[in-house]
Amino acid sequence: MRRQEVLPTLLPVALFLFTLSCCSCRDVATNPESNPPVASADRRVVDPDLVFYSDRQGQMEIYALNSTSGRSVRLTRSRAYDINPASSPDGERIAFESGRDGNGEIYVMNHDGSGETRLTQNGSSDARVHWSPDGAHLAFCSDRAGTWDVYVMNADGTGVTRIGATIYADVGPHWSPDGTKIAFESTRDGDYDIFVMNADGSGAVNLTRSEGTDWKPGWSPDGLQITFASDRDGNFEIYRMNADGSSPTRLTHEVSNDDDPAWSPDGASIAFQSDRNGSWDLMRIGIDGTALQPLTHGRSNDLGVDWLRAP
Repeated sequence: MRRQEVLPTLLPVALFLFTLSCCSCRDVATNPESNPPVASADRRVVDPDLVFYSDRQGQMEIYALNSTSGRSVRLTRSRAYDINPASSPDGERIAFESGRDGNGEIYVMNHDGSGETRLTQNGSSDARVHWSPDGAHLAFCSDRAGTWDVYVMNADGTGVTRIGATIYADVGPHWSPDGTKIAFESTRDGDYDIFVMNADGSGAVNLTRSEGTDWKPGWSPDGLQITFASDRDGNFEIYRMNADGSSPTRLTHEVSNDDDPAWSPDGASIAFQSDRNGSWDLMRIGIDGTALQPLTHGRSNDLGVDWLRAP
């Protein structure tokens, strides 16, 4: 049983120590420190297709990146960490996790960084948010009930519902493209494995059952495959498998760590984070494991990549 005590990229301590990388209706309040919008001319120049978070200016903030030109623009400017951005299906909004209120809470903002709105208000930590394919709901994980569980809420922060509750850690939810399933990582069978359950929390099935840690699942755009990261071979590498857990295939082969994969909207490539150059950088690879392309490179840590849909 390995790393059962370590939760992936949920809190700043876990973020730096491991990845460094790595219910009722609530009042929804706009943050008084809401960002000024990114100048539209700046965004047009950048023309981003990826969103990520980075400490390149000292604090973990959210940025948008053009994967071809390498140009980026900063979207958040808070006094605490802003991490784990997730683009809405229509590309108009970005959900993310922030520690600006003293603990992890879920926020949403416009794609240019304006209009930050706090969606959760809880004394515990809320993290790892992901949109439903129709953009009407958000899934996230929280320890508000004493253990880490998956929750679903409306896109405006109302109607928070705990699903699939267990005594184990269920984290990192990711909706299937048809909206009927949610993939997540869980310690239900010992160490972290990739599970899939129905969108209402029923029928959870373990897809990986490896001796190592398997986490950070992501569905392919056609719903036929799932990517994930695993240390089953000694260090974290990127894998993909069929949606039923069959035919797991290792895509990266490094002595360092590759983590947190994200499918491109066209299904042709996978972006991920890697510490193979000493700090965490973003990279892209073909779904067959070829055509590796660095997307960022520097002394800072660039993490938690997601693909931006065109608004």
